Amino acid sequence: MPEHEWRDGQMSSTPIDDNGLYLAVKEPDGYYGKIHTTMWSVWPTYESWTWPGHESKNIEVEVYTKDPQVKLFLNDKLIDTKNVSQSTEFKAVFTVPYEAGTLRAQTCWGRIKTLSTADEAKTIRLTADRTALKADGQDLAFITIELTDANGTFNPLAANELTASVSGPATLIGFGNADIKDCDRYTDSTHKAWKGRALLVVRSTGKKGKATITLQGKGLKASRVNLSFNN
Repeated sequence: MPEHEWRDGQMSSTPIDDNGLYLAVKEPDGYYGKIHTTMWSVWPTYESWTWPGHESKNIEVEVYTKDPQVKLFLNDKLIDTKNVSQSTEFKAVFTVPYEAGTLRAQTCWGRIKTLSTADEAKTIRLTADRTALKADGQDLAFITIELTDANGTFNPLAANELTASVSGPATLIGFGNADIKDCDRYTDSTHKAWKGRALLVVRSTGKKGKATITLQGKGLKASRVNLSFNN
């Protein structure tokens, strides 16, 4: 493996690759409410650097990697450098005073992962697990909905109400989020996002052709995804 060498906050002579590197932030206790853990639970941790109202207060950042050393930067300022090994469970934990901007983890072997603060949600990003389906009346498409700011940064705080519509040989069979306290019917065409996300499921009607799924929300730019149904 290449010898690691740092130069002015940058690793030299090794291609940048984010495989094998994970960056996440522990929810501050009391931010949403008191956190209670049990022997069967873990501390809530998110891929998010959007914590408004927590400015200048400490927040814990976790970096997972098998590379032997990692540095953490906030807005290009070095926070700390830590060694990583089996004895640390291949994890480095940093305490960082929260400040909006970009958090960057960088290992000595050139892997990089970043998290950026999101502005207000403005756009809807749709990702279908498949766009070509069988026209058999059974095939399903699962469409992930993510709310992002004008720059495309995912906003994990967004809870906008969304409305879905389907045209063509497909039908909406499920729409919801992961909030266990949300009691809205999953068959409704209107639903709120939770922590910036929701999930939509559509099914073939049994006819060939193309279908368009449209998502709209107040203050959000409408978004569409096209599906094709064939034998």
